[in-house]
Parts: sequence; structure tokens; C-alpha cells
Amino acid sequence: MTNPYAPPQAVVLDVVDPAAGILLADRSARLGASLLDGLILGFMVYLPVVVGALFGGVTPADTNDGGMPAGLGIGLLLGAVGFVVWLWLTIKCLKANGQSIGK
Repeated sequence: MTNPYAPPQAVVLDVVDPAAGILLADRSARLGASLLDGLILGFMVYLPVVVGALFGGVTPADTNDGGMPAGLGIGLLLGAVGFVVWLWLTIKCLKANGQSIGK
């Protein structure tokens, strides 16, 4: 005797209605996603540069001798690494589902 509580064994295919189309996001959702993308970019790229400049002690006297303070150089390096990581994440998300990080 078979188990009456067993799940069905039939193969069922999903039926897609071609007339349904794709539901696009409205303007407020796109604006929010764009703002979120900008914040993520700012935290990953611009924040390390600003923090490196602040903690590196950039003063007008430092820029007169033609050299770059060490803190600013480290901040620029971290900002470049953050940009590469942000670019990789963006390309990965766009390739996977056609959406940005914020979306």
C-alpha cells in the first residue's frame, strides 16, 4: 500500500504568461537605489581618501615642498582598492540579474 501522505510524484512545469511582461520599478524605487549606490560608492572610495587626508595631517605647508603626506597616499591607495572592489561588485550584480548594488 502506498503512503497517502506522500508528496505528489508528478512533474509539474511552471507556466509563464507571455502577456504579463516585466514589472519595472517606479521612479521612487529607482531614485532610492541610485542614492544607495552613491552612498556605497562614497563609503568605499571617497571615505578612505578623506580619512587618510585628515589623519595624515595634510596642511598647506606640506604641499609646498612638492611631496605628498603619507596619510594621503595611504588614503588614495585604499580609495583605489575600494573603487576596484566596487567596480567588481557592480559588474557581478549587473551580470547576474541586470541590477545595480542598490537595486
